[in-house]
Order: sequence, then C-alpha cells, then structure tokens
Amino acid sequence: MKKFITLLILVSATFSGLLSQTIKSANLGGYDTTRLYNVFIKAMRGDTITIVYLGGSITQGYAASTEAKRWANRVTAWWEARFPAAHIKMVNAGIGGTGSDIGMFRLQRDVLKYNPDLVFVEFSVNDAQGTWATTSMEGLIRQLLKAKGYPAVVMLMLKQANGTTAKASHQIIGNYYKVPMVSFADLIDSAVTNDGISLESIFVDGLHPNDAGMQYIATLTTDELEKVYTNVPDTSQLLVIDSTLPQPYVSNTYDNTYMYTNTTLVPVVSTGWEQSGSGWVAKNAGDEIVFEIEGNSIAVLFSKHNNAQWGSAEMWVEGYPKKTFDAYWTQTWGPATVFGLVQDQLPNGKHKLHIKITETMPAGSSGHTFYLLNVLKAGNIGNVAPIAIPSTDKIRLIKNSYGKVNASKSYDSDGGSITHFIWTIVSQPKNSLLNLTHITNDSIVVQPNTAGVYKVGIQVSDAYDTSVMKIITIEVRNENHRPVAVAGQDTSVKINTNFFLNGYRSNDLDNDDLSYTWRVIDYPEGSKVIFGKPNGAKIPVKVDREGIYLFGLTVFDGFENSFEDTLVVAASVTSVANASGNNILVYPNPARNLLNIKASKLVSGKIIIEVFTIDGKLCVRKDYKNSSYIQFPLSNLKKGFYWIKITNGEEYFKQKLFVL
Repeated sequence: MKKFITLLILVSATFSGLLSQTIKSANLGGYDTTRLYNVFIKAMRGDTITIVYLGGSITQGYAASTEAKRWANRVTAWWEARFPAAHIKMVNAGIGGTGSDIGMFRLQRDVLKYNPDLVFVEFSVNDAQGTWATTSMEGLIRQLLKAKGYPAVVMLMLKQANGTTAKASHQIIGNYYKVPMVSFADLIDSAVTNDGISLESIFVDGLHPNDAGMQYIATLTTDELEKVYTNVPDTSQLLVIDSTLPQPYVSNTYDNTYMYTNTTLVPVVSTGWEQSGSGWVAKNAGDEIVFEIEGNSIAVLFSKHNNAQWGSAEMWVEGYPKKTFDAYWTQTWGPATVFGLVQDQLPNGKHKLHIKITETMPAGSSGHTFYLLNVLKAGNIGNVAPIAIPSTDKIRLIKNSYGKVNASKSYDSDGGSITHFIWTIVSQPKNSLLNLTHITNDSIVVQPNTAGVYKVGIQVSDAYDTSVMKIITIEVRNENHRPVAVAGQDTSVKINTNFFLNGYRSNDLDNDDLSYTWRVIDYPEGSKVIFGKPNGAKIPVKVDREGIYLFGLTVFDGFENSFEDTLVVAASVTSVANASGNNILVYPNPARNLLNIKASKLVSGKIIIEVFTIDGKLCVRKDYKNSSYIQFPLSNLKKGFYWIKITNGEEYFKQKLFVL
C-alpha cells in the first residue's frame, strides 16, 4: 500500500472568542494543534500517554482479522514506534451500533475516567446526516474540550462504500471548534485509485473495513499525525491551553449529561417492571414505570431485537407529546443499543418521565417485552444522588461468627462529600438475631446467631440526596467443612517460558464452588515472577532466573479459607522436565530422596547411572544389570541442579536433574 502524506485543509468558521486564543502559532491547516503538540511533548519526554478511541463497530474492530490489525491498534503501534521511551496506554471505547448521541452520554463512563491525553472520535457512519448529528457531535466535543487535563481531540470521518456518511454534519463542528480532523471520507477514493484497487474491495459488507481498509484508516491518520509532529515547538514545557469555548453552534444543553442505571435511579411508580441487569424490563401491555428527572433534555437507551417477543413502549414527559419506540426489528444483527430522545428544550427543574408498554405491537411482532437500558438527562441536571458501593454483595458465614462489610468506595457523582452511611437490616430468618455493629461510619461487623439468609442494605447521602439502597446477602450455615487446597506435584520448567500452576485437585466436602489464590512464597534473589490471567484453578506463570521457586495455593469456599498447600518449581535455562530417551523415563524431576528410572522393556546387560555437577564433576556412579525399573537414591546429594547420564552399552541419554 502506498503511503499517503496528505493534509486535510479545513477552513474554520469565524466565531466570537476566537481572538482570545493565546497561541495562534498552533493553528495548523485551519485547526488548533496546541493540545496535540502537548501530547507529542509528553511522548518525547517519555511520559505515560493514554489514548482513547471512541466510536462504533469500526473502532471496536469488527471485521479485523486480529486485534493488532484494527485501525486503533495500528495507530497505537505508530505511537509506540515513534516514541519508544514513552509508555503508551490504549483504551478501545468502540461499541457497535452506537452514534455520537449515545457517545456524549457515555463519555464519563467510557472515556474521561481514564484521564486521556488524546481522544479519537469516530461516528460518521453511525450518525445520520442532519441537524441531530451536528447537535450531538457538538455536545460530545464540548464535553471533551472542557474535560480535566484538556485532552487533545481528533475527529475521524469515515464513509461507507456507497458514500453514506455524516461527515458534512460533523465537519461543521470540527471547523467551528478548530478540532483536528482526518477525513477518510474525502481521501480514500484517490488513495485506492492510486493503488489500483476498488473502494468496495476494502470493505467486507460495504460498511465495515477489512484488514486492508483498517490499514488505510490507520495510514491516513498517522500521516496527519506525522504532519503535525514536524511542527512541534522545540520545548519540553507544555504549552498553555486556552480552555475558553465559543458560544455554542447549536446548543450547550449537552455540555452536562448523566446516564442512570437501576443502581442510581429509583422509579416513583412501577407496575409490572422489574430490574434486570443494570436496567428494567417489562413483558405485558399496560406495564408502566415513572421516573422523576431533573434536566432540560430527557432520553433513554433501550435494546432492539430480531425476535417476535419484543414489543413497543410509549414514552413521554408529563405535559408533552407521547412518542412510540419499537424494541422489535427485522435486522439480522443485534441486539442493538438504541438512543431515544423523549423530550428536549424542557424548562429548568424536575420532570416526570413515563414509560408504558403499548397494546399495539410492531408489524411482525407477537409480544410486548421491552428492555430499558438507561435513562439519560442533559442540561441543568441538578444534583445527582450519590452511589453506594459495598465491598461485596454476598458473604457466607458460620452462625455466631463475624463478617465485615464496608462501603468506603461509595462516591458522589457531583464531586461532593458523602455525609452519612445508612445501614439497615432488610430481612432475617424468623426468631433470629443479626448483631450489627458499626466500626466506622462506612464499615460494619455482622454476627448472625441462626442459620439462614439475611439481607443488609446500605445507602449513602450527600448534602442533598440519598442513594439507591444496595443489598448485601448473608448466607449462614450451622457448620462448614474447611476446603482442601491441592497445589499439585513439584515440577521443573524452562525460564522465560510460560507454564501453568493448576489446583484442580482441590476439593470441598460441601461441594461449594471454590476460588483459587496463588502466591509466590520464595524465589531466587533478583528474579521476577509474572502471573497471567487465571482461568479457574489454572494460572499461567513465567519466571526469569534459574533456581527454586516455592508457590502456595489457598482455596476459598465462600465461608473459610483452606490451609495453604505448596509446590516447588525448579527453573533452568534448559528444560529439566521429565524426559524420555531410548525408551527410558526418568521421574519425578525435581526429585527428593529417590529417582525412578523406568524402561518400556527389559534392558539387558550393564546399565551405568552417573550424576554430575553442572560443571561436570562426578558425584555418584552406580551399575545395574538386566533391569526395567530402578529406584536410584539421592539422599547423599545436596539440593541443586545436576546432570544425570544413563548408559547402556553404546547408547546413552543425558538430562538435567534438580534435587530437592
């Protein structure tokens, strides 16, 4: 593929406040590069750089054959190669089927919590060309430009093979706020023509780019980054950012947004609706749920399915017209997360949002099921209730024993302080007593005196509101059998090579599910032990120096921990694993007092067994005759690595041995 060095020249619209820009030298090709310059300066200094890619399924990587071939990964690889001293952290915040309207509501959850240095925004093939695409993109861009740390923002504008794109609607906002833009939509036709291929050939379905299409996106993006990089000021000091935004092009309603789940919002009325996942579900016509929301714009996220059980819901803000939203469609993909604007341009204050399952069903549907994922608000959204977060949602205890729960990670979304922690006994077995003792405001100790199921609730308050109650379930038994950890057999491995610890032989007489905790107890001085991602009882491990490693395993059945079991791993430059040669098996390795030497058939004649130190000094020699099984004593050998050599006539084999 040819490399394109193309600069997209974008003419910026004039707006009030432009003259207050403090750094005019950072205006490259019609947009303001000051924030990008700062990212480059940090990278050249060797700082940690966090890059977030926000978009739809193309950013998520749909149709790329591997993660490494996604456009976002390829752009990240460019940063890593360009600035090897920097630590580049990548966050892929792509979610298939979502547009900038959903994007502006999920910024806090999916982007800003990472404190990004650079954010790429890609929604031009998911948004529909028009005023709403401009409005929602403005809300998203204004939030990013106002965010803590003043991240750099780059808008990426794609198109489908048939030319469909919301580029024109988005470009209005890019020009107005002087945000750097890369327009694949404008550049790709000449690029593929120069390479002698068709535009259709870089897509798998006319919408999603294949590996070649992903490469084009990445190349066009990194070419633009290279162009900006050549103009970075020669300084290690960050440039001053002018954070003053112009008056909104369309609206500033979406400068402030909030996304509710069922853990942060309690309905004032609910008939037939139930909590499901983080949202709410209803299945019968007439089921209604009502929320009280403060804001100037109220919207929802719901799911759409290609299944005839899904129906429709009417939604309205009290005093305003009703709108109908269908949860059924005939598309062959999904379920899809869908944005529904219920009402905007609301006056300041609280409003009641009604959602009611309709009697009528979408064409082709025979059901009424509707899944409400989130309730959204924007504008003057007022105070948001704090969120209670208990340390666990379930504990198991033996009666009369103690358990501790805390809610220290609870927080206030508005940045205020938690003023009260409210602990409540919600339910307990008949004639039982749950002794609940406060240690601190955010921590309690419980001591149940009877077997059964107890429920404790935690709510937190700020100066204005109280959170939704979170429930902690306490399962209590009269007695419990302590689980047994079995770490496995001692073994030997090659350094810098993955091996697995496996505690699958661990057991529990009560047949409770077990969780596994591995730790390294002892290791050679200066060595490094790397644990991978566990998979049940199994966990990958890598060590980097020769010597003895001692690992410990503890299992937990939900009530109590097992005693720790241990195993020894001998690591060397060359593998010392149990080896076979000439039909002879030597085991175990590592070995303690006896080494087993077993042949698959009777070995006739004299067998010579020799043990040498690593530097070749003979330690032990023993001769045997006509044998297929030998137990070779090791009691006189000190702990460490040796060579063992087994000779039968002119045949022999040699392997490394570790003696414990």
